[in-house]
Amino acid sequence: MTVKRVWEGNETLRRTLVPAGDLRPHPRNPRRGNVDAVAGSLERFGQQRPILALPDGTIVAGHHVVQAAAALGWTHVAVVRSDLTDAEVDALYRYLHSIGSAPADATPAAAH
Repeated sequence: MTVKRVWEGNETLRRTLVPAGDLRPHPRNPRRGNVDAVAGSLERFGQQRPILALPDGTIVAGHHVVQAAAALGWTHVAVVRSDLTDAEVDALYRYLHSIGSAPADATPAAAH
């Protein structure tokens, strides 16, 4: 039987925990990545930085972290809410794509 873990990570993030089920992917998230690698990082290091989400729970950055946490059985993730407009989110995605970077879930696995 798999034991569900609420969360593991940087203790300063504990106050930002929300139920993972309250979050949903952004429909225009441009990133595709290796959720297994992110899960391995979460197992080793815990969550070290928060997910960026809009007030309604739409994920702006950290899609793969949320997916990996769910795969590990976590019920919560640390989240910081953003007040970006829809146009600003699109601009952020375009900018990060143009510089070859990405939101929080596309950096090397060990950084999670």
